[in-house]
Amino acid sequence: MVWQKDLGAAALFFILYVVIAYMYSRSKWILLGQLAAASAAAGLSVFLFSHVRVRIIGWLFPVEHALDEGYQLMRAMSALLRGRWWGTGLGLGMPERIPVVSSDLLFAAIAEEYGAVYFLIFVLHFLFLILLLYTQCQKAKNKFYFYVGTGLTTMLAVQGFLIMAGGSGLIPLTGVVLPFVSYGGSAMLGNFAAVGMIEALSKCPAMENDGGKAAVQTAELYKYVRILKGLCFFMYTVFLLYLMWFYWFRADLIFSNY
Repeated sequence: MVWQKDLGAAALFFILYVVIAYMYSRSKWILLGQLAAASAAAGLSVFLFSHVRVRIIGWLFPVEHALDEGYQLMRAMSALLRGRWWGTGLGLGMPERIPVVSSDLLFAAIAEEYGAVYFLIFVLHFLFLILLLYTQCQKAKNKFYFYVGTGLTTMLAVQGFLIMAGGSGLIPLTGVVLPFVSYGGSAMLGNFAAVGMIEALSKCPAMENDGGKAAVQTAELYKYVRILKGLCFFMYTVFLLYLMWFYWFRADLIFSNY
């Protein structure tokens, strides 16, 4: 993925790997080593890939580079603000002005036409879905089912946060799709299949006939689900607070000359 310059997908799968590896090894040193390696790789990517530098510059100085590096982000953020709190109305927005709107930034078009109130409720709904899926993972009968379900849920949680927070200016924009919303045949089918797998795995019987030993081992991993729930709740709470600040204090972006 890095060789193909698909760094968004590479970051997503690496985060998934870190989560599963930590739950399996239960070693904080391995976790710290992986985070250090990820930080070093992120810093190195700025020097190796020109499009990463474009995203960083566009994130740090969106108004100053509204015609070049920050063009896509400025279009997305101005669409968010044009809708104000209650939206322009269905079909009355201008989604065609947002680059790659159907796959990467469809949420900006939705927020423009439905408004900030709808978008905030949408983010809360997505968070509750993630928390519900994590709870469903705790019903797994053995560790393999637990790892699969937890990994799939983490993938959806991180993917949603990366694109929504990136498209609104909280973090650098990353080219991933918003689960269940953005256009993309394989991504849409894959996301719905992931939810179906989580539901199915939570109801599958244990593979081992060991008198309930596997269920006990799985229950010992529930603390990691609580940690992941807390991290997701923290991330999306920060994002919601940022959106409130964004809608209150960044109205000047609409009137920027771009």
